[in-house]
Amino acid sequence: MRRQLNILALACLSLSGCSQPADRPNIVVIVLDTVRRDATGLEANEHWGENTPHLDRLAGESTRFTRAFSAAPWTVPSHASMFTGQLPSEHGCTFTNTKLSGEVETMAELLAAEGYATAAFFSNPWLTDRATGLLRGFETRREAVIGGLGKLTSARGDQGGHETVANVAEWLDQRPDGKPFLLFVNFLEAHLPYDPPDHYRASHLGDLAPDEVVSIQRGHEINAGAGDLDTAELESIRRLYCGDVNHADRMLSRLLRELKLRDVFADSVVVVTSDHGENLGEYGLIDHQFSVEESLLAVPLVVRAPAYMAAGERSDLVMTTDIFATVLEVAGVSHGARLHSVSLTAAPDEPELRSVIGEYAGPSAALGEVLTALNPEREIEVLLAPRRTLRMGELRLTAVGGAPPMLHDMAEDPDQRRDIAADHGDLAHRLEVLLQASSAETGGRPVEDSSVEPSSLDEETRRQLEALGYVR
Repeated sequence: MRRQLNILALACLSLSGCSQPADRPNIVVIVLDTVRRDATGLEANEHWGENTPHLDRLAGESTRFTRAFSAAPWTVPSHASMFTGQLPSEHGCTFTNTKLSGEVETMAELLAAEGYATAAFFSNPWLTDRATGLLRGFETRREAVIGGLGKLTSARGDQGGHETVANVAEWLDQRPDGKPFLLFVNFLEAHLPYDPPDHYRASHLGDLAPDEVVSIQRGHEINAGAGDLDTAELESIRRLYCGDVNHADRMLSRLLRELKLRDVFADSVVVVTSDHGENLGEYGLIDHQFSVEESLLAVPLVVRAPAYMAAGERSDLVMTTDIFATVLEVAGVSHGARLHSVSLTAAPDEPELRSVIGEYAGPSAALGEVLTALNPEREIEVLLAPRRTLRMGELRLTAVGGAPPMLHDMAEDPDQRRDIAADHGDLAHRLEVLLQASSAETGGRPVEDSSVEPSSLDEETRRQLEALGYVR
């Protein structure tokens, strides 16, 4: 592996924007929680405005992926996939089983075993040891708990980001000398409730009421089909969400500044992505449950690794599972093969053959009960069904429960309004076989049903997750 990296580095020197790699680079992985790709500058969309100037500036000097997808639409399985290189049906993390199996090696464990200092900073309660154990292998783990994550006692718009940056800065000043580091940071600012900071409201939302927010409760009501959701409210929801995305981007800028102040940014490999996107009225849904549509799975992905990857745009299909293989390769750390994790240091020879997969085992039973209580007349069985999707090129196959899979041409029908499976039965069947084989080939566990409550959650974690709308 070390010899392959040396060869790669020599080849990279001939390309614009590449430089000589450090022997063992520092690695920084940043997750802008709940940020969908089309809300950033990585996807041209005038409707969304310029929400992420700092991410866009970083992307301009990095490898930016315009078709990156998460393996799952919510925090636990998506982070588990990022840290292990496995699909949810392989690592088994769902609402029914939030704990990551000790048999599955994580990125942090592998790097720590090779002498890396490892540290994780976050405010999302799903990332705590008491909830999931996803941060196994990180020697330092610091949670910023702000007002139960309900923005009640913190500055408007803050979901723990300011404290998270301060915690990172403190660790950088005290980290072990002479050791490369793996730093993981999660910023929760874009998550419900949508409540942007006052400065953003003054400059962008002056026509909205000063106290207008999109609350967790309103999200539940929309998902339950309780009450009208008109065009004006949808636009307000989108604009408030954009304000929170902008705040997450400001936290990214503050973090990068701390790295630069300590002269560790230039030689570090920096990865910025999201764990999932967000529904903002698409399919009558808010938040990031009940769906595997691209509003939830399409995420930003920027990799700044000048010694290993030339700056520029790549449009091949990639997954956040690929972060696992990429990080380990640049660190020179060997690992067992992962079928759905491919190093991004080189573009594929046959990108049209790559397929990307998203999986959702279904929501917690508690979320289903919330919807039924709000609107007993809504038939929610289809929302509770497990879902899987596979995309190859512009074709996207989606399987919901036991219903026949749907097939869409994303180039001609990006809103997925016309199911073409009946018109292209052979093609739909081949993609269905490929989707089904994705678990069988890896010995993965089947996607579970969602009839069991999240396992072993303590009182404080349950309170925090309720504030975020996950449990009741």
